[in-house]
Amino acid sequence: MGAYVEKTIVVSAPKRSGGTLLTNLFDSHPGIIDFIDEAFFWEHVYNYQERGEESLFVDAFKSFGPEALEASIIDRGLLPWIDGTFRAVNNFKLDLGFKRSVFLSTLNDLQYCSTISEIWDCLIRAYASASSVDYRTARTAFVFGGDYGRGMLATKTALKNCKCIFIIRNPYFALESLKKSRLIRNEKVLHPINFAQAIRHYSFFWNRRSEILDKRTILLRFEDLVTEPQKTMKIVARHVGVEYTDNLVTPTLRGNPWRGDSSFGPLKGIDKSVINRKIEVLNEREKEFIHLHLKPILEHFDYKIT
Repeated sequence: MGAYVEKTIVVSAPKRSGGTLLTNLFDSHPGIIDFIDEAFFWEHVYNYQERGEESLFVDAFKSFGPEALEASIIDRGLLPWIDGTFRAVNNFKLDLGFKRSVFLSTLNDLQYCSTISEIWDCLIRAYASASSVDYRTARTAFVFGGDYGRGMLATKTALKNCKCIFIIRNPYFALESLKKSRLIRNEKVLHPINFAQAIRHYSFFWNRRSEILDKRTILLRFEDLVTEPQKTMKIVARHVGVEYTDNLVTPTLRGNPWRGDSSFGPLKGIDKSVINRKIEVLNEREKEFIHLHLKPILEHFDYKIT
């Protein structure tokens, strides 16, 4: 059986740095099989690779049946929303018309896979076949993982043809947004230990930036995307090897206009006003903590509190 996916586009970023916005911009692009939210398949691959246990991960997909694997994929978020429903922070719901029987039937082919790339190919084929979107001529997969670069490293190891986008945002404002969103959801609230972990995610990127930002990766600043969207997305399209179309500057969700999932209120498309917000949720100690531990990143990108 030949490969179904010819190319994979991977977006990675720290939390609340624009990865979801990019996902909404690629949502309607012709020829792309896209997920509508974060997928954590490649982050899991990275965790197994780092421990020298990639064969264990592969064997899990070969040894168990479709129903058990489907439950695992849903539980761990390896592929988003394969249960058929999109759930956003504001409890918006959208039936995706996902054909579960088709998905499960295609997962039977996992028993014949012997590599990570073959598993990925099978999962994308299963997802595309079961989707209500017509992906019959699409052979490029698009996936976003807010894992600050780990999944991107795994993808580069496993796939011959991948293009990567790493997007970064001023940490003060990204962490401001993260803190507020978690307060709203009352989930993984940024108490000191969780706050330190979020800082560590930035450190991972900075310490391994030479591996993350190789020739297959374009570095994108969130601030450039929202202030000069057309110019920026033309550069991105050229890097990942897709045609630039107007939808790349228009956020959509399954082809319909999308106002974003900002914790600070509805947005109007690509809204540059977000970079002019005042810091309201972070306290002084947290701001000092960011400055102390992310100083190299802040200086490199000339990030300040405006």
